[in-house]
Amino acid sequence: MTPAHAADTRCLAIILAAACLRPDHLWRDLGLSGRDDVTDLLTRHYPALVAHNTANLRWKAFLAQEVALAHGRLPGPAPGCPGCEDFGHCFPVLTADNTRRT
Repeated sequence: MTPAHAADTRCLAIILAAACLRPDHLWRDLGLSGRDDVTDLLTRHYPALVAHNTANLRWKAFLAQEVALAHGRLPGPAPGCPGCEDFGHCFPVLTADNTRRT
């Protein structure tokens, strides 16, 4: 990896982390036109990570899962996920739990 490419990869990691704090789909939070654009971006900079997403999870959920597992924690939603309209699709168990409490 060239120094310029390494610097780009580090900057992209910061941008991705910040976007995961926002309450929408990652592709929208990044200003892209769709999930495929996120896949292309991640494939260019983090091909092993893309290959590891064998369940084809949505990227924000997958990245949150990977961070949690790397820190020995149980996987859960990214900080911005609860504000997304598809939260119930990605995390149906959490949505059901919240529905039962109210």
